Amino acid sequence: IGSFVPARVARLPVFDKLLVRIGAGDLQQRGVSTFMMEMLEASAILHKVTERSLVIIDELGRGTSTYDGFGLAWAISQYLLDKVRAMCLFATHFHELIALQQEHPAGFVNKHVTAVAGDKQITMVYQVRDGACMESFGVRVAAMAGFPESVLACARRKSEELEHFALAFKHAFAALPLSTLPADEAVAAVRSLLAASELGAAS
Repeated sequence: IGSFVPARVARLPVFDKLLVRIGAGDLQQRGVSTFMMEMLEASAILHKVTERSLVIIDELGRGTSTYDGFGLAWAISQYLLDKVRAMCLFATHFHELIALQQEHPAGFVNKHVTAVAGDKQITMVYQVRDGACMESFGVRVAAMAGFPESVLACARRKSEELEHFALAFKHAFAALPLSTLPADEAVAAVRSLLAASELGAAS
C-alpha cells in the first residue's frame, strides 16, 4: 500500500492481506461491548489470515480478566505460529507471552520499544531493540497525569504485593510433582494450591 517504513533497511515480502486489530471502541446502539468488538475483529483475522498475510495486533485481551486475556493472546499467537505461519506484529503487556520464544525459537522473536524512565517522567525513544521488556510504567504514567501522591503510593504497594504473590505462586506450582501423580491427584493438588492462594473457584 506504499506505507512509510521507519527503518534504515527493510526486507519485506509481498503480502496478500494486511489484517489489523488495534484501538478500542464499541457499538452501544447494537449492544456490542468494547471486548466483543475486539473478539469479533480477532475472529475475522483468524478466519481470513493466510501464510502470506501481515497481521498487526495491539493489546489484545484488555477488556476481560487478566487470565482470560492472557489465554486468548497466547492461543491466537500460537495459532498464527503453528497453523498459519503468518508474519505477525503483536504488541502486548502480557509479559508471560515472551515464553513463546522458547517453544518457537525459529519463528518467534521478542522485541521492545525503548523508553527512558525517571522518577516522575517517561521519555519514549521509539527505538525497537532485541529482547523483552519486563518493566511496566503504569504508575509513572499516572504520576505524570497528576494523580494524588496517596493514590500513587497505594498503587505501588498493591502492584508490589501482586508481583510478590505471583512469584511465590509460580515457585509453589513448579514444586508440585505433577508428572509423577495420577491425573485426579494432580488436579486435586493444583486445586489445593489455588485454594490456599485464595484464587480457587468452584468447578
